[in-house]
Amino acid sequence: MKFRTLSAVPLWALCVCAPAGAAERIGTFTVEIRVSGTQHWAATQDYADSTISEYYKVVTHVKSDGEAVNYNPLDPNAAQQQMAKAAAVQRRVNAVRGAPAPERPATQAEYQARQQALAEQAQRDQIACGADTACLMQLAMKYSQATASVEMPGLDVDAVNLDDDAEEPPRYLNYIGYESCPTQIEVRIDRRSKGAYSDVAGMIPFTEREEATRSDSDPTFMQCFSQQTVYDLVDQKIHSYGFRPPQARGLYLRTEPYRETRNDDSEISGTAIAMDWVNEQLRHAPASGTRSTTLTSPAQALVGTATADAKFSGKIDVTLSWKFDPG
Repeated sequence: MKFRTLSAVPLWALCVCAPAGAAERIGTFTVEIRVSGTQHWAATQDYADSTISEYYKVVTHVKSDGEAVNYNPLDPNAAQQQMAKAAAVQRRVNAVRGAPAPERPATQAEYQARQQALAEQAQRDQIACGADTACLMQLAMKYSQATASVEMPGLDVDAVNLDDDAEEPPRYLNYIGYESCPTQIEVRIDRRSKGAYSDVAGMIPFTEREEATRSDSDPTFMQCFSQQTVYDLVDQKIHSYGFRPPQARGLYLRTEPYRETRNDDSEISGTAIAMDWVNEQLRHAPASGTRSTTLTSPAQALVGTATADAKFSGKIDVTLSWKFDPG
């Protein structure tokens, strides 16, 4: 008989080690937006022609603890799915224990009433236990199982397959903003309008202008904190609440003969219809890509205000590029 000597066994085979925790990951989210467009509006004799040109580039960072989970925290149905899963687990526990499954409440009000009744009964039993630690521990276990066994109405518990779920590896990394995250912001906005409106003295020509630039790399807390992102390790897609570029401050100027309105520190936001489109594209998207669209001019002035009952025409071109690096 041959014996294997200890020296022949690799050292790693002798070591029983606790699994190392997942490493923290810093994700980088880069978004670039270009907007250009023209608009004409008219109401009786009043009219204006406008042009817009906008550019945004934002590079921000988000942090993940590196622990993947098997559900998408930003899925609007995630909470319902997790509650249904918990109810399915409790059903299995009850079956193993041979405990009868309680009747499911038909309404939310009935569910709340049953939970309230359990809470009140638990409080009475707690008083009866007094300082008996063993009694209190048994009581806690009893009512924990009792409350978990009352299924919330509307949950699709029957659709949960616990065996399939156990085989699915965690695939979602949750990233959130953090204080002093590095953020790079570039904004250039140039919107101009030229037209005329009727007055008792005749047609009055006017011009309007909105212009702003911004370029900074200081930590921008709101931009960072608003960019919660979930990264799907399997599909390599991102899920988020969308994206809103930062505002900038700059010039608003309206000129008419013998009159001028000027504000050198006006708050200037992106063209709403274009930013709404960008926001929707980045709710669910591949980790990187480019998309473009042409939008019909909205029924409101792109620059300044329009005369009541004005008719609008024009178009807005939007190009969006983005990249999420999970780190």
